[in-house]
Amino acid sequence: MELLDTLIDRDDLYLSEFPQGRFLWRLLSLKEYHKFYSLRASELFHPYYIYLKVFQKCYLGDYKMLKDMLPLGIPISIGECIMFVSGDCRGLTLKDELALARDTYAENDLDEVMKRVVLVAFPTIGPEDILAWNRKKLLQKFVEAEAMLKMKMGDQYKPLNLEPQSVQKVATPTPINFELENEAIRNSTDFWAREEPEQEITSKPKLNQQQLQKLRNGTR
Repeated sequence: MELLDTLIDRDDLYLSEFPQGRFLWRLLSLKEYHKFYSLRASELFHPYYIYLKVFQKCYLGDYKMLKDMLPLGIPISIGECIMFVSGDCRGLTLKDELALARDTYAENDLDEVMKRVVLVAFPTIGPEDILAWNRKKLLQKFVEAEAMLKMKMGDQYKPLNLEPQSVQKVATPTPINFELENEAIRNSTDFWAREEPEQEITSKPKLNQQQLQKLRNGTR
């Protein structure tokens, strides 16, 4: 039951398994990691000694019961692994870790939306505080947060819409066939090129008989 309680109370637990047994451990806090990192960088202590102390700090069990029956290389190896996962890996895996965190974070989940509204409305409340609430308290605080934001922002704040949204289909535009367009333009220009000279010829006025007679008399 103690192990089950530990698994429920914490969300940053890891398990290393060896032939000698299984070892449950946690990550270092940011503060703890930076202290161990500085001690290792100072070279005042051997790195193996630092890794052993890291294991003793993070192992979720009684290390004193292990040290007489456990090869020293196991806690040192686990301690080095803890340092790597707690921060040494940031130069190698930061991009992938951020991408994974963004993919796994349910940004549009209703609970997450309500939590963000509460955090904006009540700056003294932190994310860890909300995680300790039950669902009824979250709903109550969310309603209070909406009322607070309405009072502060007026019509600029849009309450959470719980109605199902209808999806409107957008008409897909018909692709333009540029070859047909160009062919139509060429045909139209060829037609006018053929027609214009004929119009010029046929548009000349014809002489009547009287005019022809005057021309004949004038040429004599």
